[in-house]
Amino acid sequence: KNVIGGSADCSYSSQKEVIQKVVKEMKLPPAIFYPLIKIGARIFGRFNIEERTPLEAIINAKVPVLLFHGDIDPLVPHEMSIKLHNANKEMTKLVLIPNAGHCLCYLIEPELYLKEMKEFFKKYWYVIIIIICLILLYYFVNSGNNNDEFMFYEEDLSEKVEVEDKSEDIISYYVDIRGEVKNPGV
Repeated sequence: KNVIGGSADCSYSSQKEVIQKVVKEMKLPPAIFYPLIKIGARIFGRFNIEERTPLEAIINAKVPVLLFHGDIDPLVPHEMSIKLHNANKEMTKLVLIPNAGHCLCYLIEPELYLKEMKEFFKKYWYVIIIIICLILLYYFVNSGNNNDEFMFYEEDLSEKVEVEDKSEDIISYYVDIRGEVKNPGV
């Protein structure tokens, strides 16, 4: 809901394809090892590798995605990013970086990488300005507070209130980030 876009470096289009490629490069039979990896992910990671692929996600993307990929990536073939881009050209932009290996696009071409990032997200400058203003407003309103806590104080701590025929001082309370009401005096 609050995301205005995304970027990815060396994206794969299918978990299954990239796992099978790596297993095959290890000179192991993918037909045997992929099912074992899939079961291991389910048991130990508690997730299904095939539940949803990046390709399915990019087809249904509601925000723009900037894809970077090195053209000599030995782990994830750059054709996978091309496949992602071709699946939804309206919501993606692909930047292939010459002579860049896996996740090395920024290190090989930092100027091009940053230029593309700035150009891609500049059309959303107004959203970024609004987010910055909201962050500044949040810090201004909550300035002087400790860490993650929002403080709410009664206006006059010396005022007396009647509670079941008992007179008690009004004391300060605060709500921590988890929404729990706390009394700092207790």
